Amino acid sequence: MPELDLDVKVKQRLAEDAPLLGKLEPDLSKAESKRLAYLRQIATVGFDAATARCAESGRLERRTLALKFITSGVGALFSAGAQRGGDFLLNQLRGRWAEEIVLSMKIDNLVLVAFGPTGAAMPGEEDYHRIRMTFDTISRLERKRPDLLAFEAPQFAAFADPELQRIGEWPNRPLVEADHHLIEKAKTGVEVKNSTWMYGVRRKAGGDALSITIKEEERNIFKSWSEQWNLPIIFVQVFFDEVYVMSFKRMQERIDSAKNRMDAPHADDEYYRDKQSAEKDYHHLYTGLKDQSFRCGDVTFPGESKGQVRWLEDGSVIPYIKFAPIESSNIRSDVIWREIEY
Repeated sequence: MPELDLDVKVKQRLAEDAPLLGKLEPDLSKAESKRLAYLRQIATVGFDAATARCAESGRLERRTLALKFITSGVGALFSAGAQRGGDFLLNQLRGRWAEEIVLSMKIDNLVLVAFGPTGAAMPGEEDYHRIRMTFDTISRLERKRPDLLAFEAPQFAAFADPELQRIGEWPNRPLVEADHHLIEKAKTGVEVKNSTWMYGVRRKAGGDALSITIKEEERNIFKSWSEQWNLPIIFVQVFFDEVYVMSFKRMQERIDSAKNRMDAPHADDEYYRDKQSAEKDYHHLYTGLKDQSFRCGDVTFPGESKGQVRWLEDGSVIPYIKFAPIESSNIRSDVIWREIEY
């Protein structure tokens, strides 16, 4: 791209992203603020003047930054971050698989769409930096979205093509004002949790009950989101063989009723609170999982999954699994609707 076009396009993108930059700028790190200053300098005096005193490596670095900014917007300000270990990546990949399992569920009169960003990307892949930048941008601006949104089928069918296009873009960009009227027409937010267990096998083996778990720090985030959009949220727990659902409102009531009785970590047959890493509170809800009354579907075990082992430039070795198949069955729509309307 000629430098003249680069200057013009950076200036245009700065104008387009001005509202987002206004929200982000107060919390940018020194390195991120420096990148923004480079972009503004390029837009103001031109690329050649802005890089006149730079070595060739510095000139190339700023050109790369400008190109990323033109294509990715404010996400170009953020570093992709340190390459995380294999366990972290596997957890992300399993989380993405769980979301796709829920998206595959055929629920009466309900259409599910992807809403939150995904951070599940293999370092070294072509789209790794784009995915990480998108995730960081949305997280900085909005903290946390539910993973999915659900619309009543007639409402979703009434959307025009431009509206459907906007909806399809949600996982890949921050929300803007033009999205608000679409979100307000949703029926519920859907947060997807995942687990490394096969619950049915565990029960047969005589193991303890499993739960839907929420961190204390997540409670206020989801409460604020629910109030902002005047929408309920349901939590969907995906095991490797079964799926369970619970209303966030029901979870809040159960947690609050236990906290009202005692401040110390509390345990009974339906609820347990404990502290794990970094002194974080975790709330475990067993209601409806022990007797399966909150079970809303089954999962085909992903026995066809394929794994790869890769090494990165820093010498670290990371296992990478693509979970497959993505299949759900025996959907209990009545249980899901019961929790949406709780």
